[in-house]
Amino acid sequence: MTTDPRDPQLAARLESLILAVDGVDRLQPTLRRAVASITADAVRRATPAVARLVRPGIPGLDIRPRRDGSVDVSVDLTTNHDGSALAVGRAVRRAVRDALRQSGLEPGVVAVTVLEVVADRPSDSGVTRE
Repeated sequence: MTTDPRDPQLAARLESLILAVDGVDRLQPTLRRAVASITADAVRRATPAVARLVRPGIPGLDIRPRRDGSVDVSVDLTTNHDGSALAVGRAVRRAVRDALRQSGLEPGVVAVTVLEVVADRPSDSGVTRE
């Protein structure tokens, strides 16, 4: 387990845990995250010395260490239609907090935003929509 919140393995582990939560459809990249990614790329090109400190990350997942040693995590996702968005958000928050603690990190603010509730896809239900 890692105790470095910038470790890409931690981000990949959190992504896997989040996607395994019942009701989660996918992580959803947002405009805020896209701007952060573009900024990070610009910083990497302009300042190679700090390139190792700036990581592109996983769309829909933002991990930020705080000065007090805790770690803030922001998750943007979509849920399946058959689950309660509130219940899914709570389950994701709980999974993230547990994973951080297991990694030796202190969870700070864990924010989960459900951006969309996805209805059945035609291939899933056999129903076609026009």
